[in-house]
Amino acid sequence: MRRLTPAALLAIAVVLLCGAVAALAAPDAARAPSTVLRAPAGTAARAATDAAAVLARARLAVGSTRIATPSPQLVAALHGPYFNQPFVTFATAKQYWTLPSDALGGPELLAPRIPGASVSVSWGDGSPTITGVQWDLPPAGRWLGPRWLAINAIPDPGAAGRWLALLEATVVWTPWRLELPGSVRSVVVRRAQDGAVLARLSDPARVARVLAAVGALAVDDAIHAVYSCPSISPGARPGVELSFRSAAGALVATAATESCRQTLSLHVRGGRTQQLVLDGFLGRLEAIVGRRLPAAL
Repeated sequence: MRRLTPAALLAIAVVLLCGAVAALAAPDAARAPSTVLRAPAGTAARAATDAAAVLARARLAVGSTRIATPSPQLVAALHGPYFNQPFVTFATAKQYWTLPSDALGGPELLAPRIPGASVSVSWGDGSPTITGVQWDLPPAGRWLGPRWLAINAIPDPGAAGRWLALLEATVVWTPWRLELPGSVRSVVVRRAQDGAVLARLSDPARVARVLAAVGALAVDDAIHAVYSCPSISPGARPGVELSFRSAAGALVATAATESCRQTLSLHVRGGRTQQLVLDGFLGRLEAIVGRRLPAAL
């Protein structure tokens, strides 16, 4: 029988040790919750398709004409507010138009055409300066959102009484999102202001509805956005806080409304924190718990 050299013995020991470590780690890895989900393949392409579809649904006043090839001067003059700057990943679609003299209210014509659209901001006063409006649209699933459609218009210097307009649709998409751990078995809802318990949920069906409602919210991937929020008094904490616990009672995740109406901050213990677009979540939560909840603002 051949004797093994010291080098061969060391190699065998390393292999056996690695195998033992892998065997010990495997059960823990299998039990560990997967808290980060990656965007499905093709999400960026879906965002671009959705932006084009949003733009196609806009309808301007009779007599409006699309400019297929805008001049560099027009492009420079009709840049809109850069609402997409705070976001990491997004798709846009643009069109340039001329509008008749009576279409200064053109931005308002967009609202009835797109269900769920609501004005978030407008600018200008109809004087010979840039004027326009941004319409916020509902998120299109958990990977696409926020979404908006903006129109900017300026007087046409080459055609008295007409306007030049830029329509721009933007769809933000998120490359990753947090997932609530599968170990959640109960949810406690508290008033953010004083921590008073408003509801305790342990029924599996109701807990599942809360998890589904949170999981359906779009991710707000703004990296340095500054929202225009209503003023609140010092020390005021509007809205609610949620605690997600395991069967053993361990706290595995929390969520809380922020000072701005737009967001729900989700934190998975031992993981990361992410801002979600609130988008009617409190109304859905009220339906699940069966009682009124304090508004975010």
